[in-house]
Order: sequence, then C-alpha cells, then structure tokens
Amino acid sequence: MSWIELPKVTGSGGTGTPGGSSGSVQYNDGTNFAGDPQFQWDAINKAILLNGLAIRALTDALSLVDANPTPTTIISWPTTYKHTIIEFSLDRGSDTLTGTMLIANTNVTVKLTDSKINTSETDDGSLGITFSTAIQAGPIVVLQYTSTATGQNAAMRIAARQW
Repeated sequence: MSWIELPKVTGSGGTGTPGGSSGSVQYNDGTNFAGDPQFQWDAINKAILLNGLAIRALTDALSLVDANPTPTTIISWPTTYKHTIIEFSLDRGSDTLTGTMLIANTNVTVKLTDSKINTSETDDGSLGITFSTAIQAGPIVVLQYTSTATGQNAAMRIAARQW
C-alpha cells in the first residue's frame, strides 16, 4: 500500500446571517444560509430531529455488570416517543452479539421484542444478558438488563430511532 499526499486547502469561514431557528441545521440554499424547522440538531440528546423522527447518535460503550440479578436501567426516554427502534452491539469476553429491539409504549404499557445474532456456539443467543422495559414516573420508558454470572462484564453500544 502507498500513501498519496492530498493538496492543502486554505480558506476562511463564510459570512452572513444564519438561516432558520435555533437548533436548525444550516445548509447552502443557492449561496444563502438556510435552515428548516423540520431539520434540527438536539445537542443535549445527541440526536438529529427530522420532522418528528429522532435519530440518536451511537453511544459510547456502556458497561453491563456481571452477575446482576436486579433490573438495572441502561437508557431512558420520554413516553412521548411511542415507537423506538434500537440497534445494538454487545461484547462479553470473546463473544459478540448484534441485534435490534422494537419497543412500543402507550404511556401505560410498554412492549419489547428483539432479534439478534451472536458468535457464541454454546450460548442461547443472549450472552447471559436479558433485556426488559418498564414505564416509570415522569412518565419515562426505561430499557433495563439483568445478567448471569460469567466472570465478565459486557460492553454495549446503542443507536436509536424514535418517533
């Protein structure tokens, strides 16, 4: 393999008045700054908002503790997001798992289903991690886990879409 040197680019930032409201993503609209209230960046939740769809950035690795029999919250969100799709990865020891969770709530009840694939030849498909959901005061939806004893914590990463 060989590397090529790219040309150096110089320049300065543009000038002008930002388009759109606070939080709007800026774009070039025929040489003018523009922004759309249906295309927003939510810096607090690290999400792009597109006409009511929240696309959340991939989380840093979240540590799921070994031998945890008590449901423990991983993430939470307001029940105003009735529909949530979570794509996730889970690494525990030398095994890895990738999956998708579909979560729906009515402000009173919440349901979870998932599909996943992993590299373990002896595991039941979960790497010893069980997921559940609940609605708590707020009201908020919480995604929780319990884990069996394997001698190793698990690392989980999550990306989500909600509406």
